[in-house]
Amino acid sequence: MKAVCVPKSSNDTRGLPGSTIVMDEETGAVKALVNARSLTAYRNAAVKTHYVVLREGSLLSTNIVGIRPTSVVAFGAGKQIDAHLELHFRSFPSLTSCTIVNRTSNTRVTSLAERLRSRFPSVTITVLERATGLDEEKLQKAVSATSLIICATSATAPLFPADWVRAGAHVILVGSYTPAMREVERELVLRA
Repeated sequence: MKAVCVPKSSNDTRGLPGSTIVMDEETGAVKALVNARSLTAYRNAAVKTHYVVLREGSLLSTNIVGIRPTSVVAFGAGKQIDAHLELHFRSFPSLTSCTIVNRTSNTRVTSLAERLRSRFPSVTITVLERATGLDEEKLQKAVSATSLIICATSATAPLFPADWVRAGAHVILVGSYTPAMREVERELVLRA
């Protein structure tokens, strides 16, 4: 059983706190209480099987669509992005470039970038911040050039225009867990 608390404030940067309760099948007794944030992040990154531009994506879906990405653009800096990037970097040595796009330059995105640089020194990690006048040209260039885009945000408006995404790109959408949330434009979903 999984219990999750969804923060009411859009400024809350803690992610979605939750717990997974593991119960004994025969007795119903609680066997373990597991941090759902980490468990869910790695489960989503590893085993979701939805295809291009559907609600959630994964390492498995990247393998299924058959791309061998050399670059990735990731929107967000929480546990989901961390897990998705980690598993993709480990599975695709072809990845040599990563652009992380975050609302602000904060401790979470800085720590994520440092951790990834330390674990994967062959991958060039770039961070773009949206809050202080992000150079949209840099973002457009990154999105247009990549074959892999991973979004794990609580955005209520599209993160980038659909026409920036090249044909054949694999887009993994993990956020948008309420009807009011939208990480991409409707046109991009229809292109899938």
